Amino acid sequence: MGDAIRMQPAQRWVCFVAAGQNYGLPILKVMEVLRVSAIEAVPGAPHSVVGVINLRGQVLTVLDLRQRLGLQGHTPLDTHEARIVITDCGEELLGLLVDSVADVRKLLPSDQQEAPAVHQIPSTVRVLGVVNDNQGFLTLLDPDSLAPG
Repeated sequence: MGDAIRMQPAQRWVCFVAAGQNYGLPILKVMEVLRVSAIEAVPGAPHSVVGVINLRGQVLTVLDLRQRLGLQGHTPLDTHEARIVITDCGEELLGLLVDSVADVRKLLPSDQQEAPAVHQIPSTVRVLGVVNDNQGFLTLLDPDSLAPG
């Protein structure tokens, strides 16, 4: 089994920050990263939904990732670092409002560890794994589980 893991190719992950914590999504699921622009509120939407944006004629839901993950506070909209990460969540494109986008990291499957039960996010969001290396702690999220339920 160890040889099979070593033979798997490295994957690239888009890394970003929410509430001071580092998270990553597979780069193949990230369509683009946008500066925060006009977000229209949606009455009656779940607490994690900031609103909607018009992306080249397509209306996309924007979630506050802090709220979706059960973290404290709201992502500030008035900072220069805040971004909207457009991701493919399986059945739809979704915007994730994050504090900042850090970088793109290349990770081998052997770099990843299973998330301990204490680190599981208390919602339907799935954690694919965690990485703890010289660049710090990184939680890898399953983008297909991010859509509000």
